[in-house]
Amino acid sequence: MAVKRSKYDAVFSQLIRLRDEYTCQVCGKSYESNSQGLHCSHFYSRRHQNTRYDPLNACAKCYSCHQKMGGDPVNFTRWIRKYLGDTLFDELHRKHNQIKKWGKGEKEEMYQHYRSELKRLEQLRAEGEEGVLTVVPWE
Repeated sequence: MAVKRSKYDAVFSQLIRLRDEYTCQVCGKSYESNSQGLHCSHFYSRRHQNTRYDPLNACAKCYSCHQKMGGDPVNFTRWIRKYLGDTLFDELHRKHNQIKKWGKGEKEEMYQHYRSELKRLEQLRAEGEEGVLTVVPWE
């Protein structure tokens, strides 16, 4: 069952791809900012609300790497652990196992925070900042 894509998903996806400099974090292929070939790939499925909008839970992947990694969960998990490092991987795993209930207005607050982060990262890129940037997570 596919999870619908909302304005919250759109701003988060754009933020992650910009953070990762529109580059696949697996194979290193670069993309234009408006390319449909680069995805915001979640480590834990988007159906898990507690990690759906967590920057630790996502990275930019090209279509090919997204498909390949998604079809091989053992290697995918091994790659995530190496990508994040043990400490962040364990933190994300703990968070993933918690239940998230969105309070009234929380999603809108999160959306506004990530829109602000998107503008901040766009400014950093405009000033010549290169490489993977740090996103201040919401909460």
